[in-house]
Amino acid sequence: MGRASQAIGGSSAGGRRSVGGNSSGAAYFGLAASGRGPSTYFSTLLGASDGLDALLQPALGMVPESRLATSGSAPTSLLSQVLGVPDDLDSLVQAAMDGTNVGPGEDPVESVLYTIRSDDSHSAEPQIVVEAEVVRDSAFEGLPSVQVRFVGNAEGVNALAGERPRLPGSGPTLGYRPAWTPVLVRTPADLAEQMRVRWREAVAELQQGVDPRMETFLAGVAGMESALAVLRSSQSSASKFVLLQGLMDPDGVLQFEGLGLDAGTFAEQIRKASEGDEDALIWLADVQREEVLTSLAEVTGIDLAAEADFRLSRWHQQAMALIEGVTMSADDADFEFSMIRSLLTMRADTQARREELRAKIAENQASSSHEAVESAFSSILNRLDSDDSSDSSGGYGILEDWFFEETRNYLEIRFRQSLPGQFATALVSRSADSDGHAALVAEVRRMAREASVNPIDYAEQVEPAAGRGLLSGLYGRSSGSDRGADRTKRIVQAVRYVVAEVDAVRDDDLGTLVVAQEVLAYAKWKRDELRAAKQMQEADRRKAAAVERAKEAQRRSDAALQRKEEERTIRDAAGGVERVVQQYAEALSRTPRSIAIQDPLPESSQSAASARVERATAREAAAVDWLAAAKEREAWAVEEAAVAATPAVSARLDAEREAAVSEQTDATAEVHAARDEQRDAEAVLTLIAEARSKFEDLIGPVRDENRGRAEVEFQRQQQERARQEEERRHRAEEFRNKQAAERERQDAANRRQEELNQRQQERAAVAKDALARELEHLLGLPSTASVWRRKSLAATREALEETISRLQAEIVGPLVPPRTRSKVWPNMLGKSERYLGTVKKLTDYGAFVSLPAGTDGLLRAPGASLSVTVGQRVIVEITDLPYGKPIVLKLVSG
Repeated sequence: MGRASQAIGGSSAGGRRSVGGNSSGAAYFGLAASGRGPSTYFSTLLGASDGLDALLQPALGMVPESRLATSGSAPTSLLSQVLGVPDDLDSLVQAAMDGTNVGPGEDPVESVLYTIRSDDSHSAEPQIVVEAEVVRDSAFEGLPSVQVRFVGNAEGVNALAGERPRLPGSGPTLGYRPAWTPVLVRTPADLAEQMRVRWREAVAELQQGVDPRMETFLAGVAGMESALAVLRSSQSSASKFVLLQGLMDPDGVLQFEGLGLDAGTFAEQIRKASEGDEDALIWLADVQREEVLTSLAEVTGIDLAAEADFRLSRWHQQAMALIEGVTMSADDADFEFSMIRSLLTMRADTQARREELRAKIAENQASSSHEAVESAFSSILNRLDSDDSSDSSGGYGILEDWFFEETRNYLEIRFRQSLPGQFATALVSRSADSDGHAALVAEVRRMAREASVNPIDYAEQVEPAAGRGLLSGLYGRSSGSDRGADRTKRIVQAVRYVVAEVDAVRDDDLGTLVVAQEVLAYAKWKRDELRAAKQMQEADRRKAAAVERAKEAQRRSDAALQRKEEERTIRDAAGGVERVVQQYAEALSRTPRSIAIQDPLPESSQSAASARVERATAREAAAVDWLAAAKEREAWAVEEAAVAATPAVSARLDAEREAAVSEQTDATAEVHAARDEQRDAEAVLTLIAEARSKFEDLIGPVRDENRGRAEVEFQRQQQERARQEEERRHRAEEFRNKQAAERERQDAANRRQEELNQRQQERAAVAKDALARELEHLLGLPSTASVWRRKSLAATREALEETISRLQAEIVGPLVPPRTRSKVWPNMLGKSERYLGTVKKLTDYGAFVSLPAGTDGLLRAPGASLSVTVGQRVIVEITDLPYGKPIVLKLVSG
């Protein structure tokens, strides 16, 4: 029967690569806020996915019947019945592994070959023998292929012997084992099957160059001239891969990257990609980039597939041209993205860690039953939520506002995400997709008509945030206002460019329509977000104003309550006038003296009541203004809700309107309360006037009696004050006389003291003159003498010292300094004067010597502490009289 093979489960492959995806800047593009995902294109362009397989069949053809049928068809169904296992891939592979006694933990299974042959060795009991060959490869990824071969008895013997059966009249068949598979192939169909199974390795070999052994193998098979021509051509490896499958195995299924090029596979991949499957989207992108549909059309003759590939290529060119037209290079505008990317990446990482922490906290909170712990978890979650709400990209700027490289990358990604819809539209006939395509064209044209090129619609009117100056150098070297103008200019340029392209676009220019829809949707979103931000900002301002108005009203209400308490005191006083008068009359009767009569309702109470009327009137006016402001707030909320930019703003405006209605209720209540207070204050004024008149009528007799007593008391007080004044005058006169006598006595004492001091100074001067002569005489005495003269010399020295001591005793200082004269008495000792003193104390720095007038001096002669002793009498001379320090002396030799 020959060998046949088919890759079971070929519509999905494990270990698919996952490349592409969002660019580095896509995470922070505001365009995603439009609420449109990749599946929108699919539903918009095609309308629905039901029956997509049938719609794609004209462009891709029916799935060809393979010589190796998939699960559920005759060969594997018969095999499952023979083996007694379910008819699925896992069961068939497991049965082969059990039959070959291969243990677990070895290399992955790449393929399984079942050989079914008849066994006639026992003619009485003919049997069917099933043999399994399992091929493993450590580098293999994906699902294993299952091959079934039916052979006769003799053919099976030859096959087991390693000999391939020959056709009558034919020569020997040349086998070939590619370098990328362990399987030996005998026919081009077998080679095509191995290329499907190990498509990565096969494509890699086609890309590197032609294997001479493959050329030799195909040259030995009749009818493979076209395959050899393709193999030697300069086409891409993907095109060669598809063409070689169709040429070498015309009856087999054509595959690309492990998936079939048939209507069912394309429908499945389109559905998966539209639902967000990145692998499916990558496969569609590779099909479009490698122009696989053109190769499919060339080998199968399906014209619609070639037309679909042409349309996909044209749409891609249109999209890239439009993206290039609306974007520009950041270098041309002197703009730097690297630091901003780093900051936003850090923020994204922080957000991810915050989400992880939130999940852990929520999990712990769910498992905790302690009330305090749950409260702590709730507090942490609230703080995380507040951090999320405060985390905004506004501080860094929305990068796509500039329409630089970041926007270009994003638009390319969004266009790539529209591939499911593009494939669905391209592969469906023009008549089948006209409704969905027409709807997209109408939508884009409507958006172009409603688009705005007014820069005001894209300008942000916000206050500069604190600390934004730190990032002022990250965006470029322009000032903040210039950058804002540049962003607005770029948006307007992009929108104007897109509107012009939409005006000139044809209904079939899907690439232009898709990109234009993205740009126009962003422009609308930007306008709506800015208008929403302004509406939110205005709503916040009005809410804050309403809160302040409510606080002011509360303060007025609190003041009114306080005035109400004061009013109650006044009312009590007005109602107790008779009792007050009776109390004063009783107090007057209990004492012969006068009493103090106070007015229970003085002028201050009337002034307070009048002021209360004025404050109540002002309160009413403020409440009326409050009511008017609340009505204006409601009118604004209703007016803005009619043109709300976003659902969030609409909900906020509805809440603002309800809050304004509630505020009006409070303001109306405040107006009524102010009017009630005003009426009460006016009634209190009337009550005060009546009470004062009544008090004056009742208090008259009591006041007259009290006035008479007060006059008598006043006279007595006047007399007592006069007597006390006379006594004070007499005492003052006596004090002045005493002071005068004391001054006279003091003056006389001072005069006597001055005279005494003068005489003492005169005696000291006489003593100093005599002292100088005696000291000269004493110094002139010889220090040594004969024995017979020593006694008389000592007597003379002693007599002189006594005389000197007596003269020095005459030198004394003033006893008491005069206190009434300006004369200052001089010091009794003078510089260069000589005296006979006694050593009183020895120190390291000198000797203290007693001097006349009760003073001491410091003898600083070198070695003085060693040449004199305490009690020794020495002659010294005053060398200095420093202020505040000891008198400086020097020793006089003699």
